[in-house]
Amino acid sequence: MLNVTTLIKLAFLAAQRRAQLLFLLTILAGLISSVLLAPAIEALQDIQLALLKTGKNQLSEAEIVEMFSSNLGTFISSYIALLATVSALLPFWARAVSPLRLTPWDADTSAYIRRVALSFFHLLTAAGLTLVLLTLLLILLGAIGAILGGFNSFLVIIVMAAVLWASLFFSAVANIAIIAASTDRRLPFAAALLRARFFVRPIIGTLALLLFLSFLAENILTALAQNMADVINTTMLTAFIHGAAAFLTTAFHISVLQNIPGISPREPDL
Repeated sequence: MLNVTTLIKLAFLAAQRRAQLLFLLTILAGLISSVLLAPAIEALQDIQLALLKTGKNQLSEAEIVEMFSSNLGTFISSYIALLATVSALLPFWARAVSPLRLTPWDADTSAYIRRVALSFFHLLTAAGLTLVLLTLLLILLGAIGAILGGFNSFLVIIVMAAVLWASLFFSAVANIAIIAASTDRRLPFAAALLRARFFVRPIIGTLALLLFLSFLAENILTALAQNMADVINTTMLTAFIHGAAAFLTTAFHISVLQNIPGISPREPDL
């Protein structure tokens, strides 16, 4: 079994071989996101500004929750729009780095629409399962708190760690299913989950490392963007950065998965 470091190196080599395509898709993801994510970014910036002006300690928990809940629809719709954007571009990259040596675009519009729809469904399923798990664990935590008379900080840490691990795992499973969909193979999310159980360490380890690197890069670029507020629209630039980073991280992880035998098909269907 290849280790995390080797898999990341192989993913970077794949990115070098297809650098022009990866650059084009990343820029396209950023441009689309700069429009679709702008309302959510603007709402979040308004909340941050209100907290800075008023002071977090001067606001009650109910007031802070109200600030977020009033923009909940904007956050959800923007997140779904981001998933749709990434879903529309990932099949090109998954085919480009496939061991089957497929062309990114095979001039079959109906097949492309099917790949995009399946990719979106898999990403949405991963997000939905994570949300369901978070809800169940919070209910369980609330029940334990009611019995013990308060929350145990150790239990909160365990719950958050479990949700983080599950989120990484479900996202990795979605990427495995997207690889299959991009090569026109039928692999339901449940079947991809069963396949992923044999490769838990490498698929989660590589995704966690890629997300950490993406988090660092996003924060650096976002901070630079804030310093250029007098020159450019920082809201759209921030949305561009987040959208491009989301696609690039997923694309790199798909490149990683393509190098794990047993996940990506090595031979075409007969």
